[in-house]
Amino acid sequence: MTTRARGVRVLAGDVGATNARLALVELEGADARVLQEQHFHSRDFPGLAALVHRFQDTLNLEPDRACFGVAGPVVEGCYCGTNLP
Repeated sequence: MTTRARGVRVLAGDVGATNARLALVELEGADARVLQEQHFHSRDFPGLAALVHRFQDTLNLEPDRACFGVAGPVVEGCYCGTNLP
């Protein structure tokens, strides 16, 4: 009996001033499979950390990595939210 090795699990997010979309995605080679996803209203959270913690509370699996796209400029290495802290 052979067991399939799992891919890398990534907590991926698209965070804008109005909505945030977070997903746990398993990457294996060129394939990506969404394991879990959820949408949030960005203004319901004081910042990215609180949003991520809320999503992680719903996960059945732990991510190996994380990657986020955020709306707003990076100034001197720091993210400056356009409409949110």
